[in-house]
Amino acid sequence: MVVGTMHRKEQAISPIFQEELQVLPFVPVGFQTDFLGTFTDEVTRLQTAKETVKDKCLAAMQFSNCEMGVATEASFGPHPEVFYAAAHEEWMVFVDVKHGLEIYERVFTTNTNYAHQEISDWIDLEKFANKVGFPVHGIIISNSDKSVFYKDITTWKQLQIAFEELKKSVFLVCVETDMRAHRNPTRMSVIRQLAEKLVEKIKSKCPNCNTPGFGVTSTIFGLPCEWCGAPTNSIATYVKECTSCGFKEHETRKDKTTESAEFCYQCNP
Repeated sequence: MVVGTMHRKEQAISPIFQEELQVLPFVPVGFQTDFLGTFTDEVTRLQTAKETVKDKCLAAMQFSNCEMGVATEASFGPHPEVFYAAAHEEWMVFVDVKHGLEIYERVFTTNTNYAHQEISDWIDLEKFANKVGFPVHGIIISNSDKSVFYKDITTWKQLQIAFEELKKSVFLVCVETDMRAHRNPTRMSVIRQLAEKLVEKIKSKCPNCNTPGFGVTSTIFGLPCEWCGAPTNSIATYVKECTSCGFKEHETRKDKTTESAEFCYQCNP
C-alpha cells in the first residue's frame, strides 16, 4: 500500500494500517505532492481538500504502480462557529483499485496551533514563536507579498538570521505556523487519530452486501434545545451508507439527547 506523502505522514499512518489490515505500507521515492497546492500558496490548490486527497492518492498509486494507496489533505482557517478559534479539517482516503474501494474519513477539530501575524520587531516574533511551540513546531516567515519565504527553520539562530534578512527590505514581516505534517507534531497527532478512524471504517462491512467501508457519510441536524425543545444546528442523527449498494442506516446520537441553550437561536438569539 503506497502512502502518498513527502512530509513523513507514514510515521502516523503506516503502523496502524500495517497492524490492523496486514498491508505493507511504503513511501515512493521521489514522489512530489506540491503540484496539488502548498500552504504558502506558491502553488494554489484549486480543489477542495476531499477532491485533492483523491487526486493525491491516485497520483501516488500511478507513480509507484501500486493498486492500493492512502493519502491525506488538510485545510486550516477560522472556526465557522467558535469565535476567535482556529480549525483544522483533515481528509484521508483509502483506495483499492482491485476491489473497487474508495473509502473516506474526516476529522474536524480545534486541536491546532494554526496562526499567522504581521510583526515588526524581534520581541513580537519571539512571543509568536513561543506561543505556537517553536522550534518543535515549525514556523515560516516571509515578506508581505510572499515573494520571499524562509522555511525549515529549526533553531532560534536560524530564525533570527532569516528575520534580519527580511527586515533589510521590509518593515512588516509575515510569520505563520508551518502546517506541513513533518513540521507540525499537533497535525501529525490528528493524522494518527484519523488513520485509526479510517481503519475502523474499512473494517466495518455493509449489513446488506458485506462491502468494507460502511460508515457515516452524512449527518442530520436538529438536536433539541434543553430549555425550549426547538431544533438547533447540532447533530441529532448520523447517516451510515454503503457506497456500493446504497444501503442506509440511521443512528441516533448517543453522547447527548439535548443541546445547551447557548446554542439555541430562540433562547440565545
